[in-house]
Amino acid sequence: MDDDFRDAVTRVERIQKWVDGEYTLATESGPRKVRVSAASGVTSWQAGDTPTTILQRADAAMYEHKARIKHSSKLRTNGNSRSVSEIEA
Repeated sequence: MDDDFRDAVTRVERIQKWVDGEYTLATESGPRKVRVSAASGVTSWQAGDTPTTILQRADAAMYEHKARIKHSSKLRTNGNSRSVSEIEA
């Protein structure tokens, strides 16, 4: 695996850890807890690629990741519900 791709995956994982979790929103009817997760797709250039094919691969990877998040196991950590999912490298 190429170092630039590995770096991109590491950055995406860092963003996901920062975003994923339970948040409390102030609403007119009082506090409301919401679950937030981030799905992303990472790809790299391959010989013969066009901007369209690169975006199509990244988009497909994002939807695959979104499906894994949706169907992933729940893990209780410090009272917070966390989705268990990984980006395939």
